[in-house]
Amino acid sequence: LGPALHALSPAHAAYLTGRSFFPHLVTAPFMQGLREAFDFAVIACVIAAVASWMRGGKYHYVEGAELSASDRELLTVPDLTSAVPAAAVTDGSAPSAPVGGPNPSGPGR
Repeated sequence: LGPALHALSPAHAAYLTGRSFFPHLVTAPFMQGLREAFDFAVIACVIAAVASWMRGGKYHYVEGAELSASDRELLTVPDLTSAVPAAAVTDGSAPSAPVGGPNPSGPGR
């Protein structure tokens, strides 16, 4: 409280620095904040439970399970090097590496 404490009467100074003033001062705002935090947590858990319920049953991975033809088609990666003509890849200003080739600036850059 600094210099303001010396300007108060001894009774008021004892009340402000005692064990009851500050706890009574922060109890109501602290309880309100705590209640709002728990209300948010309950609402978030209910939303998560509903989303989990709507997702469906538990997924069970089966080792070596066969994929259908449509699933295999979705997993194939097209060869992009033959789809783009060489003239479209370079404009003559700088040499280019093939698509998927080495990165001249190094890994992760």
